[in-house]
Amino acid sequence: MTEGTGSAMRDKGETLPKVRPTGRDLWLLGMFAVLPVLGFQFGIGNQVEQLPLVARILDPEFAAGDFYLDHAMGFGPRIYYAWFLAGLSAILSAPGAVFFLAILSNFATGVVSYLACRRLLGASAFAGMFAAALAVLNSSFALGLAGYVRFDSFQPASLAIPLALFGVLTLFEGKHFQAAAFFAAGSLFHPLIGTEIGLMAFGSAGLAGWARGGFRPGALFGQGRLILGGIAFLTAVFLLWALPGIGDASERLPDAEFFDILISFRAPHHYLLLGQPRAYVVSAAVFVAVLGSVMFLFWRERRELWSWLPLLILFIATLAACGLSLLMVDVLESRTFATAQLLRLLILVKWTGFLFFGWLAAKWVAEEGIIGWAFALTMLLATAETQPIVLGLLLTAAALLNHPRARAVAVASPVIAAGAVAASLALIFIAGSALETTRMLVAAAGLLTAYGIAVRERIGLAEPLGIAAAFIAFALVNKHTGWTDFRAFNPVLTWADHEDPEDDIARWARDNTPEGSIFITPPDMEAFRMLSQRGIVVDYTSIPFSDQGLQEWRSRMRTLYGATGQAGGFRALRIMRRNYHAIDPVRLRRAMSRYGADFAVLYADTEWDGAVLYANEEFKVVAP
Repeated sequence: MTEGTGSAMRDKGETLPKVRPTGRDLWLLGMFAVLPVLGFQFGIGNQVEQLPLVARILDPEFAAGDFYLDHAMGFGPRIYYAWFLAGLSAILSAPGAVFFLAILSNFATGVVSYLACRRLLGASAFAGMFAAALAVLNSSFALGLAGYVRFDSFQPASLAIPLALFGVLTLFEGKHFQAAAFFAAGSLFHPLIGTEIGLMAFGSAGLAGWARGGFRPGALFGQGRLILGGIAFLTAVFLLWALPGIGDASERLPDAEFFDILISFRAPHHYLLLGQPRAYVVSAAVFVAVLGSVMFLFWRERRELWSWLPLLILFIATLAACGLSLLMVDVLESRTFATAQLLRLLILVKWTGFLFFGWLAAKWVAEEGIIGWAFALTMLLATAETQPIVLGLLLTAAALLNHPRARAVAVASPVIAAGAVAASLALIFIAGSALETTRMLVAAAGLLTAYGIAVRERIGLAEPLGIAAAFIAFALVNKHTGWTDFRAFNPVLTWADHEDPEDDIARWARDNTPEGSIFITPPDMEAFRMLSQRGIVVDYTSIPFSDQGLQEWRSRMRTLYGATGQAGGFRALRIMRRNYHAIDPVRLRRAMSRYGADFAVLYADTEWDGAVLYANEEFKVVAP
């Protein structure tokens, strides 16, 4: 189970040999990296905020007069990522750049997870590969809708997360300046993720060093290289983010108004723990409880190993940060803590769990044989909200299997195992993510091919990628044949793959209206700006981060889409859709005059007393 263990950290005289991925490992990691091509999403989700910035950088006349772009092109948290993606898009095109970076970030996430599992936990190659598969292919619990290790819709966090995780690994291995560089690079693409994970990791490493020194004052203050590495990291963050903003004299919104706009109205699902769906809270709580149990099992078996101590401290500190967010954001409504988005740090809880779950899967396989394989593969297939629940079931079953009474009865073990696996598979089928489980089925085939007892001596390097290639080839063929509507086999790779009625309306606008035209659209017609290449008055998804921009954004949303009462987030969006559906011609003409809009996109059955320029089954274009 612990073959090829690895860590560069000395633990009370013990040094774990440093390991690197073998050729077989790299091919498997490559397979994991390309599997998200099944169900790939281009131009969807967070990208509708980022890609217009890239288009405006490449063409300053793109979507002229667009409210969001005119306010978001200054220095802000999106700017370095936009410049980077614009440079790459000039070479590869936007779809090509996003696809390339998505595969690269997937591979990096898999590699860092594999290495961390092996070097920090002293686990086997199979354990590391299992952890990598979870990190790349399993979203797990959804609490906060931002604490994912990997996002299906590629975004700035997709680059920041593997860089920050490499920073965690290298820091815990004692490479302080290399870690500082990783964290600074992560902050370049996402200032919160790179900076906050860096701060948490340096603090955790310092506390771990102090603990190894017996909590003596000299052990705390004698970590010179760690302190210098931390100073280098903070200096880089200051130069990247604080220095360019010095001298900004723009007016600041009152904290209460800022909180009402961004947190309460726009994105309570990202910022507020209270009000999260109960299923999300239960799933996250079970995840933490199960992870705590697995950590206890690990400690009982490897209590002589200290290389995982900073990881444990980081896990505890992350939970404390989320508790602090509950107090400071949900209860006290602090703007400072709200903008810190501490719930994003759940990334670290999940990633830590994935590492330990990899160790647990290897333990099961080594100790329980066929039953262990059944448990491990079932755990692999449990995705999204079902993962923590299934793992809890399997962990309970494993404990029962080791009970003396169960071992004394010949049929007890297979009955317990079969019951746990059957219940888990039923839950996966009912409530799991079909897309993620499909990807995991391919990953499971790869792991069986590489590590299964019957075939591991005959493995060739091409087999794992061949399995994935067959699925991806079917998906690409299915895009043209339409054999199935299942999302896994209908990836969205380019703008041409956007074929919904709203995309049809956007293309008509691009081809039939003058450049520089301004549109009013439904609140969440996300791809319209990019496909039409026309400016829009406002939309729900794309928000400027300046205080004055936020204030004007909220005013425009109220004017066009009406009041939403105390509702926020997706509930408010549903209300705004209904309001816009019922907008009367007089009010719409007044809004078009106020904001200089030349055209409006209405729902097909919305009342309109003038000419309709174009219509399809869901929408129509009108002029005042």
